[in-house]
Amino acid sequence: MWLRVREGRIRWARDTAMPEVTRLVEAGEFVAAYRLAQRALAIAPNDPRVQAAASSFTLPTDITSNPPGADVAFRAYSAQDEGWIEIGKTPASTRVPITLMRWRFAKEGYEPLEVAPNPRPVDVRLLPAGTSPAGMVYVPAGPLELESRRTSVDLGEYWIDKFEVTNQQFKAFVDAGGYRHQKYWTEAFRQAGRVLSWEEGTALFRDATGRPGPSTWELGTYKDGEAEWPVDGLSWYEAAPYAAYADKSLPTVYHWYYASGAFRTFSEILRFSNFGGRGTARVGISGGLGPYGTYDMAGNVKEWAWNESSEGHRFVLGGAWNEPAYQFRDEDARTPFERGPGFGFRCVRLPSPSEARLMTSIATLKPDPALLVPAGDDVYKNYRRLYEYDVLPLEAKIDERDDSQPHWIAERASFRAAYGSERVPVVLFLPRSAKPPYQAVVYFPGSYAPRLQSSRPLTLHWLEFLIRDGRAVAYPIYQQTYERRRPQGGQNFLREISIQRGLDVRRTIDYLASRPDIDSSRMAFYGQSLGAQLGPVYLAIEPRFRTGILLSGGFETWTVPPETDPVHFAPRVRQPVLMVNGRDDFDLPYRTAQVPLFRALGTAAADKRHAVLDGGHMPPVPQRVFKEILDWLDRYLGPVVR
Repeated sequence: MWLRVREGRIRWARDTAMPEVTRLVEAGEFVAAYRLAQRALAIAPNDPRVQAAASSFTLPTDITSNPPGADVAFRAYSAQDEGWIEIGKTPASTRVPITLMRWRFAKEGYEPLEVAPNPRPVDVRLLPAGTSPAGMVYVPAGPLELESRRTSVDLGEYWIDKFEVTNQQFKAFVDAGGYRHQKYWTEAFRQAGRVLSWEEGTALFRDATGRPGPSTWELGTYKDGEAEWPVDGLSWYEAAPYAAYADKSLPTVYHWYYASGAFRTFSEILRFSNFGGRGTARVGISGGLGPYGTYDMAGNVKEWAWNESSEGHRFVLGGAWNEPAYQFRDEDARTPFERGPGFGFRCVRLPSPSEARLMTSIATLKPDPALLVPAGDDVYKNYRRLYEYDVLPLEAKIDERDDSQPHWIAERASFRAAYGSERVPVVLFLPRSAKPPYQAVVYFPGSYAPRLQSSRPLTLHWLEFLIRDGRAVAYPIYQQTYERRRPQGGQNFLREISIQRGLDVRRTIDYLASRPDIDSSRMAFYGQSLGAQLGPVYLAIEPRFRTGILLSGGFETWTVPPETDPVHFAPRVRQPVLMVNGRDDFDLPYRTAQVPLFRALGTAAADKRHAVLDGGHMPPVPQRVFKEILDWLDRYLGPVVR
């Protein structure tokens, strides 16, 4: 009987647990897979199949602390799992899942530490209890590589606020006479080529009722119940005096990026940060934990940094609740007087003054319009042929159908790709407010899609308005996005991926055209940011699109293979095109990125429009964007049939 029970347990480990481990790994649930694999290993430690499966998603890791002897544990980054997995005391060597996780270190007499090292812990410094500045976390010295600028700097140790500065904290500054005491206001107010007096400058910083304070406040205070919400609606000129009042300073761009971990391996923090929401949230509630113990460096409010841009603006980093998730990494700079919703900050404390080179202005990265020369017709024809394909059977199927939402039905379908033996997944949103056959919009998302591991859930902030207005929206899972990511290579890899994405677009139209509930004569392309930058390629190669919408697009400073460069495709676009941009877009500037693309489009002048709205990379008032897009679709696809 004992032998039969033992054999049954071994069969469970091999035949039941291991397939489930594989499924969990494919679903991105690495910590859950680890828990199950450890149970199976305890039952069948010598089974080679169990050993292989258990080690396939883990790496050997050395975990150390200074001082040693700390209790260490980890759990899923979501913190929605079964709890902490204890490892033992440092130093420790073990295999851990290859994913972003929360780590906890604790030692008697020292401050407990919870961090999300990225990619995994190497060495952690614990501080004696009571030695850290209140509300701040320690950041060790180290090098920072800003990949966007191909530069590296060495930073000394420092402290940074664990949370964004809250309403309650800023109210203490206001109540202490922060707007009345000039000693905190050390920076000259420069506006439109002149220097304002202190009285003129501070007079600009009033709340909605004319009292001193952020623009989002009323009667000199914040809304009831929002003491622990981040303060927002304030300018750089207001953030800097608060930092001086608190005996701190605004972080340089370098200190901010180093503490955020924005350029490291994993991007799961984006799934647990306040992006695309309805407003700011209580600090820390979203769960976006950083590599040194900070919260909300991604989303919630974008945070003012010290440095100027070459235009005299000030950098504001991390993205806000009303912006897309890729703003966590992308640089942004605004006039230091800007006080819109979503503009906040956090502070640092440096043991010694920063090097002068870290405090100086940072040049804006801009393309040179004079260098953007499209290929001739003969060369372009060769580029265009790369996007042709044999029309093979679609072999389409609907894998899931979700009708739980009040305004749409969501179908997860898939069909045969135009290359290899792959299948292209697509999420198709069918509106409840219109009658079939539906007009259809094919969407291409921003640069967060190649960074996230899962398309569950999809961010619909910039899509929902289309569905609710009565149009079907197709959201393909393009090559090298979400679940279809694979290890990256060089320029040849980029060429292959880019061409395959173009083929994914074309096959998506094949799929939509095969459905009787879609009007194949009324289809539009809609690209946001990365999708808008690549949009000219897809419009040029796919004449079945009746029109195109490019939200926050322009010519980029990237180095891409010429066969995939939008510069060569834009003059071949013939469909009506709407471009919607922010006037103060730092990533794709109006003069050097937006206007060159608009002028290059081969669309007739009467059928293209450049709607330039107030704001940065993503205009802060979405309703204005929605109106532009809906009016455009009504004009070129016709009104929705209800």
